[in-house]
Amino acid sequence: SLYNGAKAKGEKLTISDVLKEGQEIIKQIAKTLKTFVKAENKTSKQKDKLSVVFSGDALIKNEYMPLVQDRLYFYQKISEALSVDDIFSVREELVDRFGPLPIETETLLTISSLQCALYSYPILKIFIKPNVFSVVLGGVPAGLGPSAFFQRLSEAFQDSGRPYKIKNGGEGSLVIAFETVSIKDSLGFSFKFAELFSPVVDK
Repeated sequence: SLYNGAKAKGEKLTISDVLKEGQEIIKQIAKTLKTFVKAENKTSKQKDKLSVVFSGDALIKNEYMPLVQDRLYFYQKISEALSVDDIFSVREELVDRFGPLPIETETLLTISSLQCALYSYPILKIFIKPNVFSVVLGGVPAGLGPSAFFQRLSEAFQDSGRPYKIKNGGEGSLVIAFETVSIKDSLGFSFKFAELFSPVVDK
């Protein structure tokens, strides 16, 4: 501290010095409290985004964005986005600053958009793999009985053109798995799923 440093050197502290150090301490405390309150608010008001397991590359490549601080900045913006519009704004900023998106970054934004589109639904995890697109639900959505829920699922997905299965995922969860032919096919179907699933819960 300022006091200990001055004491070691045999120097005298002025009132101005003490006030200055006091102000710095207050600033640090305020900064700490602000961070704590922000974290508390996030915990109380927001749930975590659903987890997506993707069997491919979804990232911002060094060649596209050389500076690590730029990549960290955009990764943070993407992680904090809660709507598809938020991701669209990030996309516009990326293209404006760095040019057309590489496929890996386009994929990252597509997956992030999917997370936002399904944010309000009781979905725990999504798997996007070469031969399957599967969704893990936390259970039957609130306000729906099992019979009504499965009836709505059947009606929603019968015209999807995709063979699918529903099975018990353990610990009260349900898994809906759709057959696909490639990782690109799985990724492409992800938004079709969001479109079909929304009426099941929102009716």
